[in-house]
Amino acid sequence: MKRSAFFISDGTGITAETLGQSLLAQFESITFAKFTRPYIDNVDKARAMVQQINLAAEKTVYARSFSTPSSTRTSVRSSRLPMVS
Repeated sequence: MKRSAFFISDGTGITAETLGQSLLAQFESITFAKFTRPYIDNVDKARAMVQQINLAAEKTVYARSFSTPSSTRTSVRSSRLPMVS
């Protein structure tokens, strides 16, 4: 089964994606679909991400990596998935 990973950041997403890639490299036998979502820098964008993640969670398991302000991170934590930050 292909699993998905969201790399969510309040900036360009480069740091979140790099750290996430390092984490996923530990699981060589698992294939991941990777999604970088940059500029998630306010609560409204975070809530929109939660909807996307929850929709996708109905299909598979996800890993997430964040580099965002605490207010945005708090909103995204409300999704149905565990968070790696």
